[in-house]
This record gives sequence, structure tokens and C-alpha cells, in this order.
Amino acid sequence: MSSPLRRYSRLQLPRPGHLLAAYPHPDDESFACAGVVALHTGAGYPATLLMGTRGELGRNMGLPPVAHRETLSSIREKEVAEAARIAGYHEVLFLGGHDRLLEFLPRKPLVERILSLLRAKNPALVLTFHPLYGGHADHNAMGSLVTEAVVLWEKEGGNPILLYNAGPNRPKDVDLPLLSVPAAAYIDLKEKALRAHYTQTSSWMKELAADPRQKARWERRFRYERFWVARGPKGWMTSTPPM
Repeated sequence: MSSPLRRYSRLQLPRPGHLLAAYPHPDDESFACAGVVALHTGAGYPATLLMGTRGELGRNMGLPPVAHRETLSSIREKEVAEAARIAGYHEVLFLGGHDRLLEFLPRKPLVERILSLLRAKNPALVLTFHPLYGGHADHNAMGSLVTEAVVLWEKEGGNPILLYNAGPNRPKDVDLPLLSVPAAAYIDLKEKALRAHYTQTSSWMKELAADPRQKARWERRFRYERFWVARGPKGWMTSTPPM
């Protein structure tokens, strides 16, 4: 994989056309790709955000609390709408899944909904989590659903670039090229998008404000957004797409 790794480290973003970002929880999109999305929409290309759930089982209610268990989902829906506006998304859609239960829900209807969206938007670039190394069961499930939908869409002529978010540690089993996208110009925007998710990030933001070293560490991490290239301009980078 050494040659593809070098080649795809130079993959240029933005890609002309539509961007589809598909993540399970409100705030995933801000952590994962707010910089890339701002780069894309700033160049004049449209972007759609697909949320797998409304994050109704999130543990945080804000500091001070602004929600409780019954109101959290509606508040998080408003939070992601504001974060999406900051990043430049043109629309936010919801898949209709349930927080912490994506892997257990009937798979076919969810894949069909994503496939319908791919057909409608014809995205040049799709962003999601790795189906095995997303770091959370819902992350993996969303990545798996999106990957299956892309496989089906490809049979109909779809030809997107598919990127999986890469964590700071590269699992040895991920035999995919790594793409690092400079995002230093969007650090402030990314922080604003994260702040929009007040219920989930307010306590974390308070900790960063109280610890300059920790804030500096996170800002260093935000200087790049990293992805594994699952499907490039010439097709899949692995013989069997993970699902």
C-alpha cells in the first residue's frame, strides 16, 4: 500500500460537486470534519449533513443544565442546525435511527434511505466513520450503513470518493491510505461549531479555558483533519469494503 498511500496523501480537497457527511450523533460532524466542510462550501460547492440519530441518549445536559432527558433530543436538533450553519452546510437531514441502538435496528430500511439520498444528491465526496474503527458502536454502525449504500450505488453508476475519519492512533489492521487535510484556517470556525453543541461541549470548553496547555494541545490536533481513503477516484482501496 506504500504507493497508494503516497499518492492519496496528495488527494486534493475540495472536490467539485456535492459533499455528503453522514454521522450518528449531533457534534460528531463538528469534531470530525467541520474544517473540510467549510473548505468545501467556501469554494462554492453544496454540502448535506445526514444525522443517524438526534443524540437523545447523550449524557450531558449543559453547564449549567439546559435540558433533561425528555427535551434533550429536540435541543440537540437545534444545536446541530446551528453548528451546520456555521460550517456552511446547505441542509441537515435525519436518518431516523435511535441513539446507541443503530447496530440493532433493521438494516435494510436504513441502507435504502441512505441509497436514496446518494441518488438524489449525487455526491462527489462522502464522509463518515470507519465501520470497524470508529471508536463507538454507533459510529461503526453508521459507517457500515453508509459503506453498504455506496457499494449499492456504485452498481448503479455512482462514483464518489469515500473517506473514513481517522483517529489519532492508526490501528494496524486499517490497510487504507491516510489523508491529512490542513485545517488550521478553520480552527476558530471549528470551535464555534463545537460551542453550538452546548449540552455536550460546555463542560469540556470550560476545562479548556481553565487549562491553557490542554487548549493548546487540542488546537494542535485541530490543525489537521485526517481520513482513511476507502474509495478513491479509481475505485475501492481494498478488495472487500468493510461493512
